[in-house]
Amino acid sequence: MIRRCHVGEFEDEKYVLDAILKLELNEIQHALSAIENDEVLNLIKRLKIKINLCPQANLILGRTNNLYEPLRKLIDNNINVSINTDDLLIFDKTISELYIDLYNTQKFSAEELNSIRVYNL
Repeated sequence: MIRRCHVGEFEDEKYVLDAILKLELNEIQHALSAIENDEVLNLIKRLKIKINLCPQANLILGRTNNLYEPLRKLIDNNINVSINTDDLLIFDKTISELYIDLYNTQKFSAEELNSIRVYNL
């Protein structure tokens, strides 16, 4: 059974840490506040927790100043990550469009983005 939780979108990293420890998570939806705390990020890495990141939603909701920073930090820290739309009807981006937008930031190679795509098929 995969245990996942939607946490860290707006709450601070203590909520993410609490969810990881109490729920023994395999995946976290968003987890942006965890990305801002190296100790929590290291725990996520050590426990091999997957982060399901929604770049467009995070940008529109004002949780990040740009499309690429959270994803870049996760990749640079060797965290298992997937790229998601959150809610296509509200945030108006398909997964394909998100990959193109992320590539066009020039912060990711095609190989990096493709490895995320292939791993999460």
